[in-house]
Amino acid sequence: MKTIFGLFLLFAINACSFEQNYYVKKVDYVNISSVSMPDTVLVSEKVEINAQAEANNGCWSNLYFVLSKYDNFNYNLEAFGTFQSQGFCTEMMVYKDSVIEFKPTAQGIYYFHITQVPLKVNIDTLIVK
Repeated sequence: MKTIFGLFLLFAINACSFEQNYYVKKVDYVNISSVSMPDTVLVSEKVEINAQAEANNGCWSNLYFVLSKYDNFNYNLEAFGTFQSQGFCTEMMVYKDSVIEFKPTAQGIYYFHITQVPLKVNIDTLIVK
């Protein structure tokens, strides 16, 4: 009887430790579903870049955008979020709308490399006169 009780107790302890292994928390890319900006602006004119990020389940939160300068005329726009799960995620979409302000400092063509889904980049241009 002690052997059966001991095996049961060992199984219960292991089952609890297996549940802890399902916990995941990380920051990762999320999809950018839409971006809109004007085609042409003047130097030093404030540009508003409207963007929407989306994630495909309820384990995602804290979505945010990062606009980074690659060089004088090339910029990267990416979206990130926090993924946190204990093995189950609700079936719902998570969205984040944002307006990113940009002010070009020189004439030329600016290229925005937009990571719409991980490993897929679209390029949008802004002509500055």
